Amino acid sequence: VASYCSTPGPVPFARYAHRWLTHLQYWEARNDLTVAWLSVEDLHRRALMDALRVRLRAVDDPAWAAFDQAFSVDRTCVRDFGDVDTLAPALAAFGYDIGAAVALDAARRRLRATPIARLRDAAAVEALVLACGVNDENARELPAVMLRHAGGLRIYQYPRQFGAYVAFLAAGPLVTSYLEIGCRWGGTFVFTVEVLGRLGEASGGVGADGLRALAIDKWQDPALLREYAAARFRKLDSAGAPFAELLAKAPAWDIAFIDGDHSYDGVRRDFDLVRNRTTRYIVLHDIASDEPSCAGVRRFWREVRDQFETHEFVEQYDDVDGSYFGIGVIVVPHSSRL
Repeated sequence: VASYCSTPGPVPFARYAHRWLTHLQYWEARNDLTVAWLSVEDLHRRALMDALRVRLRAVDDPAWAAFDQAFSVDRTCVRDFGDVDTLAPALAAFGYDIGAAVALDAARRRLRATPIARLRDAAAVEALVLACGVNDENARELPAVMLRHAGGLRIYQYPRQFGAYVAFLAAGPLVTSYLEIGCRWGGTFVFTVEVLGRLGEASGGVGADGLRALAIDKWQDPALLREYAAARFRKLDSAGAPFAELLAKAPAWDIAFIDGDHSYDGVRRDFDLVRNRTTRYIVLHDIASDEPSCAGVRRFWREVRDQFETHEFVEQYDDVDGSYFGIGVIVVPHSSRL
């Protein structure tokens, strides 16, 4: 199973074999799902078919050979998935590298068709996050529901927390600009921009394509963001002069989401940088994480949360031992707004 999985660096066979078996057992146990028919042409349009067939033919296994044969007929039955949007992140969870373009296309079409009322419903947004696909790194920190929806946009958030946070944004004043410091795979950025754009269109403003938005990261160069909009990503260190110059020259941002350097000095520096360049919300990530690497964020959050109007989204999952992630929102005082 692991021999054809595309991933950077060595691939632990046990990890992918276990993931494949877990998903196989889960879907086989579901008797309540309908059978969906997807045309081969539909899959071709999403750049999925060729990549799948090359990998499947490289595996000398009767089961995979049968699956490959199914894709060779005029129409193919894909069990358990109601539409191609849900097919993409699910295949990624099996270990297929479906590509940024496929994941982005599926998520964008889903989010742009979502009724506004659902974007103000925390539970509905949580379901959307899972449907768009989440990250599966550091599995001991993740609930089972996330492991079942790994892949797609690879959003690196607890869906329960992120859903409540996005619903909070949707219920507030219109946001027309967004800055993200530290973006990992880019999923949080794409999801946020798409939701803000959907809300903007509904209010007679600009949609996601016209929203002023920027993500920076010191280490990552996400394929997802290159596909989404190259002009919206810069590989920059928030501690460097180029980023400070960029902030000084650009108009102020409605929201600044800080998820970069997690040391105390790093998060304080990022906060100080955006404090006078943000008009509505400054958001800190990992305020409730037990991870030692996040101790600086927790300490800084404790220091600032009583100085401002704040909101916390820190709900945890019962099947995870410990506390992780956590989103803290600081409402920028009117006196500080530009």
